[in-house]
Amino acid sequence: MVSHEYKVVPFRGQIKTGLFSSEGPSVASKQLEGVIHQFVGEGWEFMEVSHIHILTEPGCIAGLFGQRATTIVYDQVIFRRPR
Repeated sequence: MVSHEYKVVPFRGQIKTGLFSSEGPSVASKQLEGVIHQFVGEGWEFMEVSHIHILTEPGCIAGLFGQRATTIVYDQVIFRRPR
């Protein structure tokens, strides 16, 4: 019997870079904190941030020109709560 239900939320932090930007990893950390606080406030328990690897196949035209499959890594924030 499953005693918990789970929620997996994609996360992609965004920072501005450039000559006049002072944003760094702490900005992305604050964004992640915001996602965690949002779902904890809805009754979910934060478990972890995990990575998933997605294999993307080229379309027909790209395949004709020799493009190969690529892998993209996404961060996922995992929550759970009792049923």
